Amino acid sequence: MATTHRVKTATVSKTATARVVARKVRAVPPGEGHEDTLRTKLAKVAEVDAVYVEVENGVIHVYSIVHDMGDFYERLMAQEKAVAKAWPQIRFDFHVRAHQGRQPDQAAPPFAQAIYCR
Repeated sequence: MATTHRVKTATVSKTATARVVARKVRAVPPGEGHEDTLRTKLAKVAEVDAVYVEVENGVIHVYSIVHDMGDFYERLMAQEKAVAKAWPQIRFDFHVRAHQGRQPDQAAPPFAQAIYCR
């Protein structure tokens, strides 16, 4: 009798579970860290001028700095979802801040570190 495991409310065999895990591993290119993934994915949204990160209590806060708020949220959320899917073991909290013509670092929290600037 095959052993089964519960994965996201669906019962699957060990073989199917191994395939799911293999897909998750392949989602991130070899040697790429979560900051690389953040840079690559969030840079696809043209309105994002900079990305800053700050770690607090085991959560990585990600600040996408934009010029002004606009109608780009769905595209940005799709990229944020892709990051979270690529790194399921990491807890992310995504934020959007507008610099409104100031330098992007003036819109980021004081202790956040820049990982991407357009």
